[in-house]
Amino acid sequence: MPRKRKRSRSRNNAPAPRADYDATQDKRKRTAPRSSIKSEDVLLTSTKRRQLTATAQDQIRNFAVAAWMVRKHTAYVSRFVFHASTDDPGFETALEDYIAHRSHAAQFDAGGRLNRQKALTLTERHAVVDGDHFWHLLRDGRTQLVEGDLVWTPHDLPPAFAGRKWIHGVEVDSLLKPKNYCLCTRDGSSRRFGMVARPWNVLQRAYWPRANTVRGVSPLSSALNTLQDLYEGFDYQLIKSKLHALFGVAILTDETDGVGGFDVSETQTTGSEADDDDGTVTHEIETNFIKPGVASILNLPTTSKIELLESKTPSAEFRDYAELSMQIALLAVDLPYIFFNAKDGSFSIHRTAKLEYEKSCKEKRDDNISLLDSWTFRQVVRGIEDGEFSIPARMELDRVRWEWVPEAVPWFNEMDEIDAAIKGMAAGLIDPYRWTKEHGHGDGNHVLEQIAKFQAYGQQLGLQLEWAGQPVVQLTAPRTDR
Repeated sequence: MPRKRKRSRSRNNAPAPRADYDATQDKRKRTAPRSSIKSEDVLLTSTKRRQLTATAQDQIRNFAVAAWMVRKHTAYVSRFVFHASTDDPGFETALEDYIAHRSHAAQFDAGGRLNRQKALTLTERHAVVDGDHFWHLLRDGRTQLVEGDLVWTPHDLPPAFAGRKWIHGVEVDSLLKPKNYCLCTRDGSSRRFGMVARPWNVLQRAYWPRANTVRGVSPLSSALNTLQDLYEGFDYQLIKSKLHALFGVAILTDETDGVGGFDVSETQTTGSEADDDDGTVTHEIETNFIKPGVASILNLPTTSKIELLESKTPSAEFRDYAELSMQIALLAVDLPYIFFNAKDGSFSIHRTAKLEYEKSCKEKRDDNISLLDSWTFRQVVRGIEDGEFSIPARMELDRVRWEWVPEAVPWFNEMDEIDAAIKGMAAGLIDPYRWTKEHGHGDGNHVLEQIAKFQAYGQQLGLQLEWAGQPVVQLTAPRTDR
């Protein structure tokens, strides 16, 4: 007969600890561990995706805090300046002028309403709220902006496309690579088939929750319940405050007669109600009553007194909870709470929060830069094919270089930051060309040319221009092996 294995115990006669993940154990102390893993595209069914998008849009539409979150986030990650980067100054100017021309509303937007910068701002906003947003590149170089919910698999999908693998409006192959996009049109609250667009004509700006997903998911999804609770909580607190204002006075008296601040006639009425005889009945009221909305001086007997009912609305507990909830909601888009409550915190706290937030913006900016790079390449190719734009004969298309630089942000301490930049350039730690672009001054060579032009014109006028100090850094050509 086999012997039973004796269970080891510790000194206090308790079972010996075993190596395991506590998060996988159901100890009846919290919600049981999950055991199902599904794709985000499966978890967000067509109905749930529509509900999530509609809820997020409703919050942005009605709750000022949610709308501010999206605007502040969008302002930091969606504004860029185009710079050509070649060794031909004349061609750089021509390329920048061409992209500026193609960025005008009439040249960029198929509807003729939005220029390139405004379109990118709205694209980022839609990506945050809806999960993703699409640019449909047309043959004439214009762009059709397509909101995320209009890329859909409609019920009236043509038979030629039926029976294929469609995931929320995107036809994919076995590797989930897009093969076609179904662009729908609105018909009231429903969507109808519009057209099928090829993948090389569609640019998608999305927030990818995981690697193997076809459609993006709004980063606000983790904060919508918190925002909804805050929105409703503010309404309830307002109702409570109004009730407190209406019923905030208690008159305590031993007198049987009415008390109040002014006299009224015995026939003055306060309202009417239905009666069987002539349809209305008139109510007589007591003399001396408190009339809402009218300031009164109460004439009370010496045995009477007034007490004010104080409900402390809103309570300190609610304000603390609202502040904590606000901080949690802002985490959905990585915004520091100090941005919302700017009156608190020192200069160093504000600066640290901004630097940390700038780090979180890099990935989002890179996604938008990738979108702009794809659009720019298509504009250059189309311009060359249609004869609207040309490149030097000695230059190949793949040697045309450009960059989209994030728009400069305001200074914290301009003099200190400029002084630090000059010292960094002098030590060879800061690229002057990069620094001038990132701070909104354009190309470094252009800056020097403008300074020389300014000085020369001053000399023509007989002005002796004095500068605060001598240059401490010599600008050199940028490296070409990057």
